[in-house]
Amino acid sequence: MRRLLPLLFVFVLAGCAGRQAAVHGPLDSSGPRTTVSPDALRIVGGVDALTGLDGYDASDLFALAYTAFDAADYARALALYDRLLQEFPESADALTARWNGALCAEKLGELEAAQAGFGAYAAGVADPLEATIARIRQARMLQRMGRYAESVPGLEAALMESGLDQEQRWEARMLRALARAAAGEFTLAESILDGVRREIRRHTLQSHERHPYPAAMVWVMAGDLYRLRAQHQDVAMVDDLPALDRSLQEKAQLLLEARQHYKRALQHRVPAWSGAAAFGLGVVYEDFRSDLLAAPVPDDLDEEHAAVYAQLLEQRTRAFLEKAASDYREVLGMADRLALEPAWIHVVQGALERCEDQLGLGQQAGVRAQLDPPGGG
Repeated sequence: MRRLLPLLFVFVLAGCAGRQAAVHGPLDSSGPRTTVSPDALRIVGGVDALTGLDGYDASDLFALAYTAFDAADYARALALYDRLLQEFPESADALTARWNGALCAEKLGELEAAQAGFGAYAAGVADPLEATIARIRQARMLQRMGRYAESVPGLEAALMESGLDQEQRWEARMLRALARAAAGEFTLAESILDGVRREIRRHTLQSHERHPYPAAMVWVMAGDLYRLRAQHQDVAMVDDLPALDRSLQEKAQLLLEARQHYKRALQHRVPAWSGAAAFGLGVVYEDFRSDLLAAPVPDDLDEEHAAVYAQLLEQRTRAFLEKAASDYREVLGMADRLALEPAWIHVVQGALERCEDQLGLGQQAGVRAQLDPPGGG
């Protein structure tokens, strides 16, 4: 214990305009069309609360949803797209509504709905390239939920598509690399990310064309990779102090590397990736504390001393919660400058409340939010 606790403070002191998916509008000829039949009219007994109309058809719902999306009212837009799909499933706008609805869900942080929507779009669209783009986006949603293995088939199929542009191919490769890291293939995953980073730099120098979206993404992916590596580093050898020191030092170094990569991502000011990077800065400290608290108690301690050990560890590791909370407050104070999207502001705010609750500073004692998986985008 004497060797463990000082090391905790060493770690604390050491810590001391992108590519966006398009939403198709009612007059967008590039959106998919499955039929040209006129839509049925839904007559409402009185004024409908969602639409404000006493009668509407699929085109009305689509136009209202598009207007809501354009005004950043994503919850209303999603409700309208869902209404269209439920009441007019054969509409000419149904497939486009699936894509746009998935974008709304992503904006709102409703990741399960988003991945399902992108998957349904990929299954229904006739154009193989459009299907591939949807699968890449679905893979990103799955990875944000920690479901890396589920993302692999779609990414493997995407990498076989010859029509992807350079940025889309980079994105698919980076996501595939992170899935490899989640499976324990850390060296290969890091090599792939390094290769993509070099390609982005080389292409930028040669063409004088900036690639802010993949440039920010590659640093977030690198941060996530190091976070996954740290989680894989077991802290269980509590009775072998030299081995324990080495294990903790290695885990601490991996998490500090993750923080450096997230900071590099923030420098690009890409809204699609700033949120994940900002969240990552604090969550690495939460990770480290959770791992320490979960480590087995030394075998030679009786019940009374084991309780004292656990209490001391809890007290000493509060410093990590304080550091995480400080980082979350800082990024929330810079939300506009960092171009944080509303859904990520909500995630970071939730993380701050979680830390403050555990520190006894929160307004709602007893509330425990689950940690998000790596790659908060």
